[in-house]
Amino acid sequence: MGRGKGGGGNRKSPSQHSSGGTYVVDRMLIPRLDSYATNHSLEDTDAVADALRAAYKDYQRRPLAPFRQMVQKAINAIRARSQVSQCSGVKVKI
Repeated sequence: MGRGKGGGGNRKSPSQHSSGGTYVVDRMLIPRLDSYATNHSLEDTDAVADALRAAYKDYQRRPLAPFRQMVQKAINAIRARSQVSQCSGVKVKI
């Protein structure tokens, strides 16, 4: 007997970690946050998410709560990265 469609049980969920790093679904989110952080603080996740949704139409189509969670994960990844490479000369307002 054959298998039904959609049986791929070994796929990673978007919230899992990949090779020790934080996995963020949108590959453009961190570069966009880096750009945003040159003139704004990343302290208020809701304000950051709202600003990104206002600036990028593709974020307006995403459900708000999961998008905010994704933004928070990306901000955490940026903070972790900046703690590791503080000597790089790039300053991010957090």
